Amino acid sequence: MENTKVSMGVKDWYYANSIYVSPYGFGHGGWGGQWLWADPKSKTVIVIFSGLMGKSPADAKYAKLLMQLTGQVVEYNRKHKQL
Repeated sequence: MENTKVSMGVKDWYYANSIYVSPYGFGHGGWGGQWLWADPKSKTVIVIFSGLMGKSPADAKYAKLLMQLTGQVVEYNRKHKQL
């Protein structure tokens, strides 16, 4: 199987081998808006259970917001947690 990285439209984020990867850790998005993210460096785990309504339960605008939010939470924890 080829190891192909796909840009996610957010700086330094990509998708490969069924996971999202960024400088803030790694995770996976589920159908309908679920999100699981882990950042080993800050010991941060983000879990979102949601249900998107509408034409597509795989909304790109929503996914981009999740990536941006995840980056902000991890950045905050890396600055403020005693590691």
